Amino acid sequence: MQRPDTVPANANWNPEDNQWELGQYNPANEKTGIWQSWHIDGHLCGTLDYKEGTPPFLFKRFHPDGTIAQEGNWYGENIWLGTYRWIRSEDPTPEPFPSGVANIWTVEFEYEKAGIYYTQRFFDKHHQPLSVSGAQLPERPVNVPVSAHFADAAGRWISGEVDTLKGRYVGLYQEWDTKGLQTNKLVFDYATCAQVEEHKFRKGKVWLSKKRLAEGQELQSFYYDDIAPAMVENNILFSNGDETYTFFDKAGKLLYTIRNEGMRTGLHRRRYYNDQLIFESIQTADHTKPPVSVHYYYPDGTVIIDYQSNGDGTGNWHLYEQDGKMALTLPVPEEADYNEFIGWQIFLSFDLDTKTTGHEWELMKEKFISRYTREVIEQKVDALPVPAFLQHELEKTNWSEIDAAMGGSKYLPKYINGLLVDDQEIADKCLADLWMQIEHQGSVYASTYAVAQIAANMLSYYTGAALIQTRLLHFLYEVMALPNIHDYRELYQQLATSLTLHVDLLSAQADSEDDTIATQSLYLLLHAGTERVEVLDQFKAVWNHTGYSPFRRSYAVFLLGLLYLRNRQEEFLIDEFAPALDNIQEPLIRVVMLIHLVTAAKSGAAESWCKELIHLLGDAENIGDDFSRLRTLTGGYDLQEYILMLFRYANPEILSANIDMVIDMLPDVNSLKQETLLHTILSVLFPEPDSVEDLTPIRQKALLAAAALVDTDVIFVNHTSLLRDYGLPTTTPELKKLAGG
Repeated sequence: MQRPDTVPANANWNPEDNQWELGQYNPANEKTGIWQSWHIDGHLCGTLDYKEGTPPFLFKRFHPDGTIAQEGNWYGENIWLGTYRWIRSEDPTPEPFPSGVANIWTVEFEYEKAGIYYTQRFFDKHHQPLSVSGAQLPERPVNVPVSAHFADAAGRWISGEVDTLKGRYVGLYQEWDTKGLQTNKLVFDYATCAQVEEHKFRKGKVWLSKKRLAEGQELQSFYYDDIAPAMVENNILFSNGDETYTFFDKAGKLLYTIRNEGMRTGLHRRRYYNDQLIFESIQTADHTKPPVSVHYYYPDGTVIIDYQSNGDGTGNWHLYEQDGKMALTLPVPEEADYNEFIGWQIFLSFDLDTKTTGHEWELMKEKFISRYTREVIEQKVDALPVPAFLQHELEKTNWSEIDAAMGGSKYLPKYINGLLVDDQEIADKCLADLWMQIEHQGSVYASTYAVAQIAANMLSYYTGAALIQTRLLHFLYEVMALPNIHDYRELYQQLATSLTLHVDLLSAQADSEDDTIATQSLYLLLHAGTERVEVLDQFKAVWNHTGYSPFRRSYAVFLLGLLYLRNRQEEFLIDEFAPALDNIQEPLIRVVMLIHLVTAAKSGAAESWCKELIHLLGDAENIGDDFSRLRTLTGGYDLQEYILMLFRYANPEILSANIDMVIDMLPDVNSLKQETLLHTILSVLFPEPDSVEDLTPIRQKALLAAAALVDTDVIFVNHTSLLRDYGLPTTTPELKKLAGG
């Protein structure tokens, strides 16, 4: 290796470390004093002070310009303890640096074990502390330890040990939010780095803990949310597929335990209540076969419920009194349903909690009787004759193929038939089963329209049966009020067209003494009569009928406005509502009219209309409850949210002039409404990416308000996602920095 001129003649080349080295040995042939090392290009790149041979040995690395690049205390082998420091250079250098953030000039790691540091610190060129991303540090809450560093991306203070060889956290790891409330605590195994504990917090209080135990066991604990210090409400011990649930009262006293053996995976399943066997089932590996045995037990061990197969795919459940006398028999027409869907542990309760007061055998008995009652009703439904006119309608649909939700569609015909009887118990069960299959979490299916179409067609056959006719109309209202009813445009249109045949009936129902029946009929008229003059006249008649309740009249006004807007007759709406407004005193009717007038006129809306609605943003309590009764028409939004969305769409200038009021509302509303308010504020004040370049006082106020929201413990709404959509920072320090304070 060619020696550079700057390297002393007596220095030796170290091929292992790829550098020149020079130093002294003591009589025992141990390194002593200061050893120097030179880079391959010739500059002094390091010193290591062995002193008299006793650690710690001070180690330093240098940049080519002679400034320090690294320094720390070495104890031999791979042991570094205390502070290890990295420093950038003004000039080009081959020395590495552990951060890619330009304004981070110094990084320090604090070691207390070999290869493990417990804190990290970041500084700018003037040695001012920074966050991990180079931002100014927020004020450290008093309960956040000095070992914690601030992670901007998460908006959290983080404290934890890191194994540098494995690049993983070990030992205790903790997080706090910017208010100092703990949010998370983890424990990692030092040898494997595997997570062995997890503790989750809400508003600084632990609510869930998970601990890995020996032999693959795991203990989950859930805590009461209104007790300090933390008190376990219940825990679950998972062990080789088995589960043990333990429940405690608020004083820490044991309430009861539930142990499930083999419930998830085994063919032999048991359930214990306070270590007493209450359920046992044995199945064969062939799930097309009936179980070998199924038994539920009283506290004294006698049988309360058992199952006996007939050997032909059917069987019977039996309920026994405690003296062994049979009380009820529940036929099972298809064992395969239990094997595939229902499960033989059907009479067990899997939603027990600390509020459960009865022994589980009482709950098993209740569930048996409840199912027995439903099965009896089901048998009555099966036995109902099908009217010829209904059979004719049913045959128009292939019920085995039509799209449906849970449970499929094959039983829909008999449940439709069950709607057409006087027996309310049968009708209620059929309604529940229908909804289970034609709607799921807001989704609609082809079967939704098919069933509703038949219900509409049945109205004509029950003109003399008010109970059935009212039931059908209510069902049709519930279907038409589904938020996604327009998803299948052609099917919706067919259904709406079928309602036009019943305009006279709906108009008569709109005169009912019952506001609910009347308004539901008016709503169906909206779908039936988009282009029918008599429907328009009906809405006007109800609006002007002072004998009706203000709610019914406001409902009719809302529908009338919707009809005008759907038909793109904004000028008719304005010509009718604007002069009428002068004589309307009822607050809800006025609000509905104002909403429609602003919607129709948009930026041309009269200033008086806009001011009256804007005033309600800060004073919505008096009318808010009444407005909420219009939720079918308003999408479920409250009055404030509806007004904000209206102006975002129709007249943003009004919002811009009154946005200060909206910002002031933010801290006092729930997180869901905060999202609506924040969306409104950002859309008005930061409509373009470069809006932040002109930081007016109101924009600064909005940023600081958003910073306060990010600080809150949000469970259902992630405000940071909304901020990101508008190209704004997502952490409190960054938002405050952008706001200039």
